[in-house]
Amino acid sequence: MQGRAGVDDRITVDLFGRSYTFQTDTGIPEANRAAQRLVREVGEVERRHGGPTPDLPRLTIMILAALNMAHQLNQREDEFQAFIEQAGLRCERLRRRLDEGLNRLRDLHRPGG
Repeated sequence: MQGRAGVDDRITVDLFGRSYTFQTDTGIPEANRAAQRLVREVGEVERRHGGPTPDLPRLTIMILAALNMAHQLNQREDEFQAFIEQAGLRCERLRRRLDEGLNRLRDLHRPGG
């Protein structure tokens, strides 16, 4: 299984001994990276479950891989949201400190201060 760049903004993904070619609107490097991630995740599901079997068909493996990738995406979105919130809090604290420092500086430079 592997993802490889094709021609004319197409990529080919090899899964389960078959090649699947897709048109990409995002460009070859980005689409190829996504294909490689899919291939890795499918390979991981296959390793965990012993590959496609009558009890675990290819479609089930693909669905499990998609669910794993969706779970990973959800985790990254949660982490990103927490990062944004923390950055916002830090920016607000920094803004307050700057305001306090500027106010003290103004007080020092006032006539009679």
